[in-house]
Amino acid sequence: MSQETDFPRNLAKLIGQPSYGKNQKEVAAALNISDSTLSGWISGRSTPSFTALVSIARYFNVTLDYLVFGDTTSSRTLEEATLTSYISRMMIRQREVTMNGTWLSTRILAELGESVHSIAQNLATNLSVYGMISMSECMIMESYSLETWIAWTTLNWPTKTPAVGFSEVWARNISKAHSYRHLISSHPGDPLPALTRLRDSIRDTLAPRNNEALMQHVKCRQVTTPIPAELAFYRLDVETFHSAHPILYTQIEPFVHTDESGSWIGDICTPNGVLFDHCLMEKVRFDEAKTYFATTWKDATEV
Repeated sequence: MSQETDFPRNLAKLIGQPSYGKNQKEVAAALNISDSTLSGWISGRSTPSFTALVSIARYFNVTLDYLVFGDTTSSRTLEEATLTSYISRMMIRQREVTMNGTWLSTRILAELGESVHSIAQNLATNLSVYGMISMSECMIMESYSLETWIAWTTLNWPTKTPAVGFSEVWARNISKAHSYRHLISSHPGDPLPALTRLRDSIRDTLAPRNNEALMQHVKCRQVTTPIPAELAFYRLDVETFHSAHPILYTQIEPFVHTDESGSWIGDICTPNGVLFDHCLMEKVRFDEAKTYFATTWKDATEV
């Protein structure tokens, strides 16, 4: 059933409301129409076009339903109606985005699951036991050493030797005036003293720097008695190390021992040819090994 229009009365009512504070002349001017045209709409002698109706509704901030039919069940203003429509559209859009986001999250979780599985398999294959680190991890650790003590069982390295990689670390540390103590057991019949070869290797790595001045930070001593195992002690720049390599530092932190001279860590090189070949020392073993080095160093011959 069609609804009766009541536009003339509704228009007159809107113009006459005290809250608007408008008179007929002001309304006509605002709508860009003549006074007579507006009077014709109010009296019902003429009716506005649809475009004019929209302009009137916008001017009085009411809905078209209210303007034409006087619909009291739809007393929302034009802005309220527009806002409600906007909110509805946004809710639909948000629902779509949420659904797309859920789908994307599912895909991401699936991909992460595959990556985590792959990483877990790799770790299961190569994971070191507690207190064991790889040669590359040991080189990272030594690069943050302010003072390094190394006891060598031999310096008869093959052509492709792990020590070659360490020589670059030594060069960088010595260039920063970080000190080294190298202790080596001499071997009868060696045509060239082992420590001489070691010093020459370090000097070559430092070139073309002022290697003679820098070599003052490298002390080398030799003993005639056998050294039972290759030992290394590092006084670490803990703060810088932790900042640059937090994961690796967390791994080695239980083996960092602090005394009045700083934070030290010790390792025993296990020449077994496997990936994880450096065993970090727990407190008791560390104290024993460091005391052994200090005592042997005191009795050794400087080269």
